[in-house]
Amino acid sequence: APDSCLQERKESSMTVDAVLARLSLLEADNARLRSHDSKLEQRVDAVNETAMRRVNFNVKPSSNLEVQNGERIVFDTVVENIGDAYSVSTGQFTAPFDGLYFFAFSTASLTTSYQSWADIVVDDVVLCRFRAQSNHGEMGSCQTNAQLSAGQNVWVTSRDTTNRYCPHSTTF
Repeated sequence: APDSCLQERKESSMTVDAVLARLSLLEADNARLRSHDSKLEQRVDAVNETAMRRVNFNVKPSSNLEVQNGERIVFDTVVENIGDAYSVSTGQFTAPFDGLYFFAFSTASLTTSYQSWADIVVDDVVLCRFRAQSNHGEMGSCQTNAQLSAGQNVWVTSRDTTNRYCPHSTTF
C-alpha cells in the first residue's frame, strides 16, 4: 500500500505541474490578447475619428466680380462651410487634415464683353483650368481631386484678360 500511495502522489504531482504549466501558457496568451485588443480599440477609435471629420464648403460672389488676370477670386457669400476651412477674407480653402479632397468651380459667361477663364490652384500649382467663351450663357466648369496634406491651400485664380463672375452663375 505504501508504494501505491507514493505512485498516486507522483501522478498527482505531475498533474499539478502540468496544470500549472498550462495555466502559465494561458496567462501569457491572455496578456497577448489583451494587448492586441487594446491596439484594435485604438485603431477603431482612429477610424471613427477620421469618419467624424467633415469638411465641405460652397461659396459664391455676392455681386458681379470683375477680376484681372492672375487675381485670386474671393467668394464672399458662404452657402455652407462645414469645418470652417474656407476663408472669405483670403478666398482660399485650407486643408484641415491630410486626405483626398474634391473641388469644383463653375460659372457662365453672360455677356459678349467678358469671358470666364479660371484655374483651380493648390499652393501655386494649377490642377484644373477651364474657359467659358464670350458667348452669352456659355457655361464652364472645372472639377478635380487633390491629395492634400493638412495646411495646404486651394483657391481659384482668374486667367487671361478681365473676367466677370456673377453671383447667380458662379460657385466654388
